[in-house]
Amino acid sequence: MSHELRTPLNAILGFTQIVAQDPSLHPEHQEHLGIISRSGNHLLQSIDDVLEMAKIEAGKLTLNESSFNLHELLDALVEIWQFKADAKGISLILSVAPYHTTFMRIKLN
Repeated sequence: MSHELRTPLNAILGFTQIVAQDPSLHPEHQEHLGIISRSGNHLLQSIDDVLEMAKIEAGKLTLNESSFNLHELLDALVEIWQFKADAKGISLILSVAPYHTTFMRIKLN
C-alpha cells in the first residue's frame, strides 16, 4: 500500500525541487515552494506513521532512540497551519518558554 501513496507524493516533491532551482522565480514563490515541500514531507511522515501504526497493531514494533529539535518541529507545524488560520481570520501564535530544552529524545522504530 505504501508505494501507491509514496510514488505520487515523491513526484510532487521532486518537481517542487526542480521548480525551486529556477533563479528567475520570485522570492514569494520560492517561499511557497518551500511550504509545499515541507508540507509534502510532513505528509510523507504521516504515511510512515500510518504504516507504523499497522506494525504496532500487528505486534511487530521495535523501539529505537531518536533525537529531534522541538523548536524546528513546532515552527514547521505553525508554518503548515498558518495559511488555514489566515483564511479563517484566526491568529496563530507559537509561544515557547525560553527555559525549555531544544532537543527532545524519543524512542521510535
